[in-house]
Amino acid sequence: MAPLEEKLSRTQGGLFVPFNEGDVEIAVFISGLLKRIDELNQLVVTQAKRIEELEQRVHDLERQLGQNSRNSSKPPSSDGFRKPTNSRQSGGKKGAPKGHEGHTLRMSETPDEIIVHKLNTCPHCATSLEAVEVSGYVKRQVVDMPPPSIVVSEYRAEEKRCPCCHTVQRASFPEGVKAPVQYGDGFAAWTAYWSVYQLIPLDRIGQLFADLTGYRPSEATLLSQLKRIAHIVKIDTIPVIREQLRNTPVLHTDELCKASHNE
Repeated sequence: MAPLEEKLSRTQGGLFVPFNEGDVEIAVFISGLLKRIDELNQLVVTQAKRIEELEQRVHDLERQLGQNSRNSSKPPSSDGFRKPTNSRQSGGKKGAPKGHEGHTLRMSETPDEIIVHKLNTCPHCATSLEAVEVSGYVKRQVVDMPPPSIVVSEYRAEEKRCPCCHTVQRASFPEGVKAPVQYGDGFAAWTAYWSVYQLIPLDRIGQLFADLTGYRPSEATLLSQLKRIAHIVKIDTIPVIREQLRNTPVLHTDELCKASHNE
């Protein structure tokens, strides 16, 4: 008797009776199926573990892709050319998206310019209306920003000869007016705003000034203006902010540590 037949034999009346040839084939087939099932179970477990790892990886990548300068510590320059998410549904009503406080343009009660469009002829029957008294107006306002213009201020300090000591004396120029020709405080303020808040490089700030005004300050001039503004902020503004922080009833811990560290 073959070894497989011995294992698959059965007992009847104390005697070993082998299976017939068909029973042996069925047993071998079932044994192979059970082995294959075990292998598939192991494969399922391995794939489930791998799927879980990949899902976690996808979640991490989606979170990283969703980060920008608004919801993380990343600088605005890292946003690239990606458009911000528009929470307004297409085809919906106009105005601010849901959950966002809208800002509507309001009419000014003191417009800088009033342009009256006269009605001289009736559009319906072509009757002249020049002698008809105006019964009312329908108003529409356009809020616009005019092109920037340069204002050149010339300071003239008088010179006089004293009749007593016969010396020539000159009046004092305002503080800060030191060079024959120089840029004013407006240039310094815009330089600080564009550089510090908008994070525009100095070369582009110079080009922006050139496009808007026709004057292009050098990078050395822009740096000098930034240093002057930083000195003013350090002397005049930071002490005020620090005093307001001290008098604030509720103060975040991290800001308190920074304020204490800077003192």
